Amino acid sequence: MSHQTLATGCSPAELLTHVLTVISNDEKASHHLPFVLTMLVNHRLLCDSSEAAETVQRKWTVRLNALLQSKQASTRWAAVTLVKVTCEQSPRLYMTHLRSWSAQLLGFVAKPEPTMIHAETIRTLSWLFTQTVDKPELQREVTTPNLPRFNQALLTLAGNAELLPTVLDALIQNIKHFPSVSRHITDPCLKLCLSCLEGTVDLESATLEKVGQCLASLYRTSGKTNMAEQWKDTLMRLIGSIHLSLERLFDTVDEENLPTFTSSPFPRDPLEAFPILLKRVQALGQCITTFLSMETAMAVSVPVVHLIDLLCRIYNVYEGTLMREYKDKSEYSCLMGCLPTLHSTANKIFASLLYCSGAELSRYSKLFSQILLRLLSEHKHKRTLKISTYNLVSLCLQMCGLTFGEIICKPLSTRIIEDITINEQNSSALASTNSFLKSKSRKRRHDELTHSDALANEDTSSSSQCEVPLAALGALEQLLNVYGSSMDPQTRSALDSIILSRLLSSIHPGKASAEMINVTKHQLYKCLLSSVLHPVATQASILPHAMRLFSSGLNESNHELRSTCLQGMTICELIIHPRMPPVQRTMPRPTVPVNLMDEPEIAAVIESADTEMASPPADIPAAKRVETSMPAATSIATSSFTEKMETSQISTAESPAAITATTTEPVTMEITQSEPTSVAAILDSAEAKSEDKTVAKDTSVAEEAVASRPEPAVPATIDIMPAVTSSDIATASTSKTKTTVAPQTSISDDDLDEDMEGMPDIDLAGPDTDEDED
Repeated sequence: MSHQTLATGCSPAELLTHVLTVISNDEKASHHLPFVLTMLVNHRLLCDSSEAAETVQRKWTVRLNALLQSKQASTRWAAVTLVKVTCEQSPRLYMTHLRSWSAQLLGFVAKPEPTMIHAETIRTLSWLFTQTVDKPELQREVTTPNLPRFNQALLTLAGNAELLPTVLDALIQNIKHFPSVSRHITDPCLKLCLSCLEGTVDLESATLEKVGQCLASLYRTSGKTNMAEQWKDTLMRLIGSIHLSLERLFDTVDEENLPTFTSSPFPRDPLEAFPILLKRVQALGQCITTFLSMETAMAVSVPVVHLIDLLCRIYNVYEGTLMREYKDKSEYSCLMGCLPTLHSTANKIFASLLYCSGAELSRYSKLFSQILLRLLSEHKHKRTLKISTYNLVSLCLQMCGLTFGEIICKPLSTRIIEDITINEQNSSALASTNSFLKSKSRKRRHDELTHSDALANEDTSSSSQCEVPLAALGALEQLLNVYGSSMDPQTRSALDSIILSRLLSSIHPGKASAEMINVTKHQLYKCLLSSVLHPVATQASILPHAMRLFSSGLNESNHELRSTCLQGMTICELIIHPRMPPVQRTMPRPTVPVNLMDEPEIAAVIESADTEMASPPADIPAAKRVETSMPAATSIATSSFTEKMETSQISTAESPAAITATTTEPVTMEITQSEPTSVAAILDSAEAKSEDKTVAKDTSVAEEAVASRPEPAVPATIDIMPAVTSSDIATASTSKTKTTVAPQTSISDDDLDEDMEGMPDIDLAGPDTDEDED
């Protein structure tokens, strides 16, 4: 049957009807399964809750039950897959058919079936039971009665190596979500996991990780009060089991005598025993790594001291140890062959411990630096172990911080420079070898490689040689981030020089592949950026060189390189031309309180100035104090004043109706208000020796301006001084006098003279110009 594209206007019920016609034939149901899954997932056909859809969905469930009873194995496998998709899309169908479908699927698990049906059925049943965690009724009616039977079937199917990862996944989920119901399988699960850790069976790394997860989840079945103790006891037994295996490998005895798991006896022949012991140590180390990396349901105590003792016991065995003097030569040779694998396993445990404990291991910085530096020296020609050691150095720099960086800086810098420059030396050696081969006779010998084979070997060797410099550059980046600003100038200059030289020499990469060139350039750019971000105070920065390199890197063909160079260029530009203002701090500043009076009040105050500083009217109400900001701003023009206006202080003796303004330096007066208005009164302080006639004249001018001003609906807010009209400015320019406002209490001219003495002169009119004088 050909599947044509359906119109988008079809309803979900019509599309589901079409899907039913596709799987109507049992023999072709598995063949059409990809199309059916595509239709169900893309169009969400089982999510519709209309009446027409419910009718079609009822037919769909009937058809699934028929497919589950089919005699063909492929059809049953397709039916199990469709059952899971149906329950994922439709909660209503899941609630309705969970009991019947779980019973049918348990029958598949209990009886002999093909491996593909068992695997799909296990995954489906595990998902169905997991969805009942937050549904107490379904958990009581379906999960609790059926889960023990399911767990027992899983332990039976664990003997199949192909089904072991799927079985372990299901056991982990069952123990995690239903610990009380799964308590009866604790011992069988423990035996299953220990049988996988014996080393007699070859298992993949992913399977060993699942074994460790299953073993690490068994503590949940011991109850809330004993879970932490059970977790630690299991981990201690794993550490003791590794020590037991190392006793046979090293011919030494662990003095702590930790508890261990029961294991099978070792063969006497070292040629037979050492491979098994090596696999056992690898499996146990992988399990410890899983223990330290998995999350726990509660806070647990990690035996850090015992783990570090285990690492030191493994790292203390190397080619130059005194073990060769008392150990059999054949056993010693076999042990030296197994040593890289032991150190690699110890590196994995070390990394997981760093991730687990973090900065708490800073007190072991000196010990860690000694171990890692010795590993770099011992495994100088072992590519995998050297890469692993450099990764450990980077991780220690991240976790232990400045203390570890200070200890390891100088020796690590020397080794990094050697490993970064080794690629150039090998390239030159390879070029000299090629020139030597070209100088030979053209006659080809049988024992020599052809030209094409030589090229293939060159590409392979160059690709492998780039991996160690990449790991060294990663360690260099972390070293610059952690300890770059505290390095001595000589070491820092050497590191900066090697970074710049490698970036400049990467233009002619030689025989390396384009992918490795891009990866190396990317790591070099990251090191360059770290160097720019952490300069040394006593040394010139490489910022100019970095800007040129980042600028040229913007033309790279690789998108990742361009992004890194763009980021570096942005950081360099911000260092040279900072665009953000400095961090603003709240500083106390002197505020000028302003008391605002209504216009009638201002008129009354000005009128009091005509009576030669007489007592003001007693019916003036108190002034309103308003401190708000207005949207529009108007500046007072002061250029037309011919003489500097001197103000000293407008003070109020006791009444709050007066305006107070105290300044000590020339200011620019602005008024902020909602509507452009003109205020005629210039409320300034005057000198004590001003004449009464001048005061009366200026007061009359201000009084006329106030009378011509429209009365606003809401009192405006002024911060410094009110605006002045053009007529007021003209009058003020001709009079060349100052205006004062009478206080609320009666004072004499002599008293005012005494108050005004010592006050600074304030220029409110601006500098005098020739036009003002004219």
